[in-house]
Amino acid sequence: MKVYNTSGQLLATATAPPYNKTLVLMAGSSMLPVTKPAVLDQAELAAGAPNYIYGEYAAGGDEYLQWITEMPTGWDGGNLTLIIDWLTTSATTNYVKWELYAKRFTNNVTLNTALASVTSVEDQNQGASYLNSTTETGAFTVTGTGNFVVFGLTRIAPTGTTLAAAARVINMQIKYSTTVTY
Repeated sequence: MKVYNTSGQLLATATAPPYNKTLVLMAGSSMLPVTKPAVLDQAELAAGAPNYIYGEYAAGGDEYLQWITEMPTGWDGGNLTLIIDWLTTSATTNYVKWELYAKRFTNNVTLNTALASVTSVEDQNQGASYLNSTTETGAFTVTGTGNFVVFGLTRIAPTGTTLAAAARVINMQIKYSTTVTY
């Protein structure tokens, strides 16, 4: 940003501050991998209640969902953070832990590359059919180059007592910074 006086003389040049943005990846937009896919389904909790699409991960399972996305213009490949919105039909207040995998790709490179673990987050269930939102993870980076990113999500054993029921992911919120003000 440039600042001018009324005569048109340049007084100062400033860098725009980073703007925080969120990319929401819905369970319904995920892909089922051939190996160990989670179950995609939809539900209505009660007549007139919201319907939702979810990816269901069994207790003790290691199922997996993937999302392919083009990161928005203005993302410089820098740090990301993650929040996962999920629920379960179980009333127990035990824990789940999610692990995120990711990899960046650019034009003319093979996609036949394993995704790398980038972060994990543990959360406690608040009750049957309650919306649970994990705390925001610490910042992480995704290896590779380019804005074409593949994300993968799996459920792993938590530090706390494991929720002995299926957990349903509704969406992932990927937060990033940009200096573009679209």
